[in-house]
Order: sequence, then C-alpha cells, then structure tokens
Amino acid sequence: MSPPLAPPRRSRPDECPRPGSPPWAATLTSPPADPRPRTPALRRAPGRAWLRPVLQSRPSWRNPTPVAAPSRAELVRIIFDILRTQLLSVGDEFTERSSLVDAGLDSLAVTQLLLAIEEATGVWVDESLLTPENLASAESLAACVYELQRRAS
Repeated sequence: MSPPLAPPRRSRPDECPRPGSPPWAATLTSPPADPRPRTPALRRAPGRAWLRPVLQSRPSWRNPTPVAAPSRAELVRIIFDILRTQLLSVGDEFTERSSLVDAGLDSLAVTQLLLAIEEATGVWVDESLLTPENLASAESLAACVYELQRRAS
C-alpha cells in the first residue's frame, strides 16, 4: 500500500507560480494617465438629464404627433397602392373595384395587408371585420377602415 498523497502546495498571493519570475503584484501596471483633463463642463448630469433636449424634441408614443386622418378616397388609394406594389402580382386591369380574391389575395397576404394598413394609417383592423363583403375590393376594405377611423376619433 502506498503512502497517502499530500495535497498540492498552494502558493501565496505574493509568490509567483513559476520559479525565477517576479511576484504577481510586480507584473501589474497602472492604467495610462488620461491626457485630457476632466473639467466640470465635460461631466454629464446624473441620470438621463443630458438626454432631455433630445427626448423633448421627439414625439412620444404616449403623446404622438397628431396627424390628419386620411379621407375615404385617400384610404382607397393607400390600400390600392399597398395591394398593387407590395402584395399582388397584377396587371393594368386590376382596379380599386377588382375582386381581391380573384387577384390572388390569400390568408398570408391579408395579414400583411392589415399590418401595412396599420402602419400607413394608424388604424388597427380587427380580424372579426374581415368578412367577404369587406374583402371584396380595395374600395370595400377602405370603407371598413374609414368607419373604424371615424369611430375612433
């Protein structure tokens, strides 16, 4: 039976782990001095006080900048442009009164359309209002959005 092994000897903090090298404290260097002198004018105020001018100049989600609500004709144009440029691959025969289902509007495109309408107008359209009558054409959808907008204001 072999004798029990002694635990390894731990070095003290002031000893260097390798023989012949200086103690660890001697290897530390002080950070370089800041070449720019600190003056009270360069210090920031505590907290967000230094941001106050920037924050006051921007509209907040709590206090949005009021925007004139688009008219019904403008809503038709906005929705028609979204459909034509972003969602549907249609030709010149597609008009504001064309059937959206016949033009290829599917469930994913409806979701993208509602998000684009909300982004463009600020009006959130509830999914319960997505009836076949409201999704018949760009004009009928614009009428639905216009009614929601009118009720909200």
